[in-house]
Amino acid sequence: MMNWLDQRKRQSVVFVSFGSEYFMTYKEMEQLAHGLELSGVCFIWVARFSKVNGESNEGDLKELMHGLVERVGPERGLVVTSWAPQRKILVHRNLGAFLTHCGWSSVIEGMQAGVPMLSLPMEWDQPMNAKLMEELGIGLEIPQHGLGNFTGEDVAASIKQILQSESGERVRKNAEDLAEIIRNRKDDDIPNLANKIVEFVSNVKAG
Repeated sequence: MMNWLDQRKRQSVVFVSFGSEYFMTYKEMEQLAHGLELSGVCFIWVARFSKVNGESNEGDLKELMHGLVERVGPERGLVVTSWAPQRKILVHRNLGAFLTHCGWSSVIEGMQAGVPMLSLPMEWDQPMNAKLMEELGIGLEIPQHGLGNFTGEDVAASIKQILQSESGERVRKNAEDLAEIIRNRKDDDIPNLANKIVEFVSNVKAG
């Protein structure tokens, strides 16, 4: 996996992971696969399967993943159905964006890595975390018409925006600046870090 990432261009790869507790439905994964294909960019997708509504759709989902990789080719897409070294991937020089459900652990790891984030929140505190990322200016939220109701076209457009547009460059700069603040903090300096994050949000809004 890391060898594959080493061979891609700098800041060109999207890392897709929805954590270990949320499992997407077939429809959601189908639209996400469609969006990754439409975007034209390189990607690593950590795809996890489970039972949905009491019935296992693992066979259909694996067929969906296999079809995606067959169409885009192994040079462009890598689908992982087991564990992936998320922290190492997030800090890799060739990673361009992190497409996440915005679970808090993933948000923190993305902040520490200084990588721009694309949010696709599904439940629990994820929508609130996605809004925080936007307030901080370190991520963009993929449009949804109700949680879990999104299109591949919106996924592709959001990926292109964060990787290829001027607004995406601003998001990258903000993400790198926030990561620098986090790296420079002392272990017992959490209140000061919180104040800096609030100040950072204020500056982003003012700018």
